[in-house]
Amino acid sequence: MRQLSELLAEIANMRIESLSRLEAVQHRLMLDGLLNEFHQALIQDGDIPNLLELWMPRLLKAFHANTMGVQIGTLACVGGPGQRRGSTHQILDEVAARLDSQDRSPHEGMWDDLLSSKKHALDFLPEAAGLLLAQRYEEDIIFCFMTRQEVVREVRWGGEPVKEIVSLPDGRVRLEPRRSFAVWQQSVRGHSDPWLETDAEALQNLLRMLSEVNKLQVNRKMRETLHWRAHHDHLTGLYNRRAMEDEVSRRLEDSQYDSALMLLDLDHFKKINDTYGHETGDLVLQQLSLRLKAVMREFDLLARLGGDEFMLLLQIPHPHAATALTFAERLHQAVATPFAIRGQHFRLGISVGIAIPPGHGRTVSELLRHADLALYQAKAQGRCRSVVFELAMAANQRDHYLLERDLDEAVERNQLSLVFQPKVDLISRKVVGLEALVRWNHPTRGQSSPNAFIPIAEHSDQIIRIDRWVMRRAIAEQAHWRSHGLAKLPIAINLSIADILSPNLVDYLAGLLEEYGVPPAALEIEVTESCFMRQLDQTRSVLRALNKAGVATSLDDFGTGFSSLSYLRQLPLQCLKIDQSFTQNMLQDPNAEKLTQAIVAMGNALKMTVVAEGVESREQMNWLLAHGCHIGQGYFFSPPVPPEDVHQVIERIEVRLSA
Repeated sequence: MRQLSELLAEIANMRIESLSRLEAVQHRLMLDGLLNEFHQALIQDGDIPNLLELWMPRLLKAFHANTMGVQIGTLACVGGPGQRRGSTHQILDEVAARLDSQDRSPHEGMWDDLLSSKKHALDFLPEAAGLLLAQRYEEDIIFCFMTRQEVVREVRWGGEPVKEIVSLPDGRVRLEPRRSFAVWQQSVRGHSDPWLETDAEALQNLLRMLSEVNKLQVNRKMRETLHWRAHHDHLTGLYNRRAMEDEVSRRLEDSQYDSALMLLDLDHFKKINDTYGHETGDLVLQQLSLRLKAVMREFDLLARLGGDEFMLLLQIPHPHAATALTFAERLHQAVATPFAIRGQHFRLGISVGIAIPPGHGRTVSELLRHADLALYQAKAQGRCRSVVFELAMAANQRDHYLLERDLDEAVERNQLSLVFQPKVDLISRKVVGLEALVRWNHPTRGQSSPNAFIPIAEHSDQIIRIDRWVMRRAIAEQAHWRSHGLAKLPIAINLSIADILSPNLVDYLAGLLEEYGVPPAALEIEVTESCFMRQLDQTRSVLRALNKAGVATSLDDFGTGFSSLSYLRQLPLQCLKIDQSFTQNMLQDPNAEKLTQAIVAMGNALKMTVVAEGVESREQMNWLLAHGCHIGQGYFFSPPVPPEDVHQVIERIEVRLSA
């Protein structure tokens, strides 16, 4: 009988083990099927947070769990009906504290007794009696977890309970059960159903799926971001040059000529950057882009090419200059309202250059070049206006380019020369100084005055080389005259803003004076008002350094720019030169006469030497003398002459004026 009972027990155990294995296989198949289905949904949709929310009930049911959490990079999710006290990140941080940061291989941790010891409990998941934690390493540790609630079972007793004999103090004996339902219930409190290897493998697979899809999403977003950055301007969000040119090229290649290409430039934008800073300038550009977009239609294209230059492709059914100009007027109106930036109000305008295909070009490069020429013309005409390209502009541009190219070689080929114009003391009738003026002896164009090529030199960055050549040549001539016992008259030299702001001007000039043995008092530096308006503080510093070195400084062409007493009184100047436009018109124009008289009075009040340029008649000389201007310069005395004729001309002037 005993052998039979043992055999029956063994058979029963085998049946129980087989049933357990069958349940485990069914559980694995169920989890695998669910995860495969979830994986397909992930691949098709890709929205991990949304899918996790939709699939959370099914996933929790499959794992017999009540809370699920995921941490993959910036993806942070916790869900389920389980009780939670903290935020998502607090919960994830608490669970992450159980990760093994030393082990970089995928693995799992399993706990089924979190509530049996405070040391194990999760404060932010108070119901969690069991925890299954899967982790992987991808640049940083990522993880996924499930929690289970405490197990509560109803117990039914069968048969007689085992008794224990308990001796009482009075000697009597009492029988009590060794184990009761209350005692058993207490022994299982704080535990959950144990986690299986099947659960752990499934959770690790779930983490892998989420990680792979998340990586695909991150890479896709990164590619989209990089693509956007490659084709858009980061400041305004508009197309950049590359994207705009590609799109315009595509349309032109399809012979879509129903358009006009416009280049827009914000007038005097540099003053905002210089005065209020680039941050304010950026805010102006952002506001401008919004205003331009408000005027556009959905099929028009707008791009920021860089700085304050924008490009607009206007779609019009029948391209015509009048239609394009009408639309350009809407752009001007959009910009006319003052820009309100950080409590400041800026009134700005735009200049617009327009090119219309196919007459003005069949490629982007041709249209851009011609629109740029039209834009240049709009600025030359006074800014804040629109100009349509004309063929004559291209011829002028070609001539400008050839002149710029030849100017680049003028210094090396010794094509520059100096001429000198005397300055006369109107009281003593003596020559008291000279102004050095540069000339360009072009091999085919002949001699050119500074007005013809200095602006080109300033725009092409050749002006410093020319300025330095003028300084050296003028000081060399001064040294030559002194060595031959000729009149020691100071020479005035005009310098550009580029040279004034160059870092070594004062040292370079001091080196030349020392090299040729010429005293600093034999030199005078003339600058225009534009220098002060662009870089007042730096210009003032340079002029003070020149004065300290013994070189006098003078303000040239006064009255033609932003003449202001507020900055004039701050500058270390010894001389003020009245522009020739006042001198030449003062006897015919009462307003010019009053202004000239005011400039002379102002210069004298500031104790500055006042020089009148453009004196062409004795009547002008006499008027200047009568009104307190004591030095004149102009063709009445002498035109500019070569260095070898200077002293003969000086003698003739003094003889003629003394007669």
